[in-house]
Amino acid sequence: IPVEKHRILWVGLPPYFDMGLFNYLESQGAVSVMETTFSPGKPFAINSSDPLRILAEKQFWGFDLGGSDGTEIRCGGLGGSQVLKMAKEYHIDGVVVYASRSCRAVSIGSKHMSQRLKDEMDMPVVYIEADMTDPRVYPGTQIRDQIDTFIELLDMRATVR
Repeated sequence: IPVEKHRILWVGLPPYFDMGLFNYLESQGAVSVMETTFSPGKPFAINSSDPLRILAEKQFWGFDLGGSDGTEIRCGGLGGSQVLKMAKEYHIDGVVVYASRSCRAVSIGSKHMSQRLKDEMDMPVVYIEADMTDPRVYPGTQIRDQIDTFIELLDMRATVR
């Protein structure tokens, strides 16, 4: 974006009917440079003699790009250590966690990951819980108010640096 003030990590699925939320972030100088949900797993050999086991192992081990041993809580598709590593590599300033009420499987680990980012990286986090598919129960104005407050916090932190 022309004036990038803040680099954002997006955790969770977006509200598909309000993708303008990303334009709103951009209008505030914030750009989402990475996300945790649609990350491919590392490749591995498939043993076709036991396809159910392969599916289970892929679900448990394969979605973290090799960032963990499978014993840590995942956030969306990535292991927690991998999210922390990527946040450092991408020089993330803050995190938007979008916990979707209509897809709890993707939201698993989001509160835990938020706390890890706060504790281990002193990362500002805004936690939004809303729906990703049903605009009737989507508090768009309230979410933009939360984003505004979050951006103010990021602006204050940038001034202190």
